[in-house]
Amino acid sequence: MTPPAREIFSSLLPCPLTLILKKKSPVPNILTGGSDNLGIRWSDYSLVQRLLDEYGFPLTATSANLAGASPLYSVSSLTEKFEDVSLSLIDLVIDAGPLPQRSPSTVLDLTSDQYKILRPGVISEAKIKAVLRFK
Repeated sequence: MTPPAREIFSSLLPCPLTLILKKKSPVPNILTGGSDNLGIRWSDYSLVQRLLDEYGFPLTATSANLAGASPLYSVSSLTEKFEDVSLSLIDLVIDAGPLPQRSPSTVLDLTSDQYKILRPGVISEAKIKAVLRFK
């Protein structure tokens, strides 16, 4: 992990922020879709934190919404959006009630010397700059 990534982890996480980092060799290609990069998120959502505490290992998952589409906040909106998808393709859905409706997570690319915000979200660029000390 790079020094900027360490700063973000120690200062901001858990929060609605996804970090894009360079993939290291132990990470299997199936987790990155063949990309040289890996997205990491430490969710601040209490259900996810409880699942991780109970499981004891990191989990991998994709978003329920399609890239560029509006966020989905409930199981009913998920099933409506993907009504044409066979349920046999879905391994697990946990209905813990509607999610809090907020902006999506910020996606921060830390794969080069200069950070780049790929998707603005809950965590502002000002907060990122303050942690990373970029001007």
